[in-house]
Amino acid sequence: MADYVAQVARAGWMGASAWDLDDAMHIVNGRVHPPIPDDLTLKIWGFWNTQGRAMGHAEDEAIRPWFYTWSLMSRLFPKGSRILAVTESGFPAGLRSLAARGEKDISVMLVNEADESRTVTVRIPGGFGKTQVRYDYFDGDRPANREGFPVVQKTPEVAGTGAVQLELPSRGVTFLVIPAAE
Repeated sequence: MADYVAQVARAGWMGASAWDLDDAMHIVNGRVHPPIPDDLTLKIWGFWNTQGRAMGHAEDEAIRPWFYTWSLMSRLFPKGSRILAVTESGFPAGLRSLAARGEKDISVMLVNEADESRTVTVRIPGGFGKTQVRYDYFDGDRPANREGFPVVQKTPEVAGTGAVQLELPSRGVTFLVIPAAE
């Protein structure tokens, strides 16, 4: 989903939306929606299923992994953000980026679709502080609080040149938030 959003934002689209976030909202085969969905009426593609317990699948009520990146994209690239031109010189194949300027900061998303880890250097033009916040979403590395919401993973150090070097494991995404300089 992060790769999709990076592509549509850089192509100039005004936004992207996840539709019907709860599995219990989906109907298939034109059937009347029963009070408790069953396997014939339910599509499994939302962030969760509020009817999981009633259906005998309480585990389906837990937040699914793709909520993690979508919630960060919604929070870090909100309405009113201005998509920035990004130069990906030296980026290896399988890597995609997106950057946007918000009211108080710049948000950067780096997607690694490759089967191997990648190391990249990110440079942000002057006028922004050296403190950054980093969120990661990789297999076995997507820290969340007890409700399932993403929490800050790391605060990377920025070199005097305004650059930060990042190691991106395979098949995942990293988000950086760089506040405006004080």
